[in-house]
Amino acid sequence: MSAGDCVHQRAGIRHFLFDYSPDMEYLESVSPADFKSIDVEPVCAIPQPTPWK
Repeated sequence: MSAGDCVHQRAGIRHFLFDYSPDMEYLESVSPADFKSIDVEPVCAIPQPTPWK
């Protein structure tokens, strides 16, 4: 990703924010606002976080 990029995910897709740089701003907008979160099995192994240098 680069400055100004936008990512669109279709409704209902399972997702997880694995990593990001310290200067990244992440905004997730959803609609309608009255939805529920449901726990699901991960689509892949989730790695341990590693600190930025």
